[in-house]
Amino acid sequence: MSIHPDYQGIGIGKIMLDSLIDWAKSNPRIETIRLKVHAKNLRAISLYEKCGFIHEGREVKALKFSDGTYDDVLLMALHVQP
Repeated sequence: MSIHPDYQGIGIGKIMLDSLIDWAKSNPRIETIRLKVHAKNLRAISLYEKCGFIHEGREVKALKFSDGTYDDVLLMALHVQP
């Protein structure tokens, strides 16, 4: 998910994520929500952790930017069914 920079930091991402989690929990066919996030996106990672997502892995140097730098991608998951 992505939030336009003008609207970041005011809770929209949390509302969106809570809605997704509620929907997934009410759908017995959905067992796990999985996501990938840039390792440098600390605000998003913090939100995901607060919502119960756990780290499942890391793709090292998964992204290369035009300036020649790299970023890892974190794999996270939330199990919504027992």
